[in-house]
Amino acid sequence: MFYIHSAPESSYARALLGLLLDRQFWPDYQLPLGVELPGTEANNTVPGLSIAPNPSSGAFTLDLGQYCAEPILIEIRDLAGRSIYSLEFPEGQRFEIDLSRQPTGLYFFEAVSEGERIGTLKGIVK
Repeated sequence: MFYIHSAPESSYARALLGLLLDRQFWPDYQLPLGVELPGTEANNTVPGLSIAPNPSSGAFTLDLGQYCAEPILIEIRDLAGRSIYSLEFPEGQRFEIDLSRQPTGLYFFEAVSEGERIGTLKGIVK
């Protein structure tokens, strides 16, 4: 039986590599354990934008709030970073987005206005 004790300066992946390769540690090597998407570090509150209901069976209402007077581009990506939809909305307050044909999971709604990223909302399809 093996026990992996992680120290603050190490990660589970490094400890596992060390165990598999019969070493104490694996210096200066990091394993990519996920996809980092731009804007995903923020929480789900973007001033002037909201998405509801969340979680949803796939039917979302996007409220553009303060951005309703200008066209806005919404890029929808799955957890792996693949683009699912790219939708440009004209001026207006609320729009319906249907992801009911997509698998359950977490989706990122990146909002772009006048070439600048406004923020990223997270939506869950259950």
